[in-house]
Amino acid sequence: MTDEEQSEAKLTREERSFAAEVRRLREENSWSQADLSDLLKKQGLTYVNKTMVSRIENATRPVRMIEAQALSRIFRRTVSAMTNPDGREYLLTQIDRNHSRGRKAFVAFKDATEAFVRLQTAAGEDLSLIARDFRDRDSFDAEAQHTIEHLDRNLRTLTEIDPSVVAAEIVEAEEHRRGKHPEAS
Repeated sequence: MTDEEQSEAKLTREERSFAAEVRRLREENSWSQADLSDLLKKQGLTYVNKTMVSRIENATRPVRMIEAQALSRIFRRTVSAMTNPDGREYLLTQIDRNHSRGRKAFVAFKDATEAFVRLQTAAGEDLSLIARDFRDRDSFDAEAQHTIEHLDRNLRTLTEIDPSVVAAEIVEAEEHRRGKHPEAS
């Protein structure tokens, strides 16, 4: 048995799965082994070279924890997801990412809706000011009259927008795009 075969025999199933995943992800990104070596160097692993990447991918050299962590950062996967042969850990990571993005998007939506409703209130107050302080529009020059009419029209439009209706329209459009809307059948 060669040294390479003895080394491979000593690696655990998880280590061999990790090695295969490194190769798969590198190829998926269209990187050479030298490219991956350079990325690892940027992670602070200055001793890594193309040959070492090859040995890691071929499971002829065990991966140190610091290398596994650097590789997982490069590929944006958890070490656990890279060692899991059935991919459920990877799916769990993806679901968790989607959940996190969804929560952030919801908070942004809620904050934006709150800011919009406050601005609608201010727009209503501005309309009252326009009605009170600019009712004699004939006393202004044509440019000022145009500005007053423009603001009046746009502020009225702004105050008439119902955020819940807009949200429902967005949901309906997305359902239609996905083919889930009754009219899409």
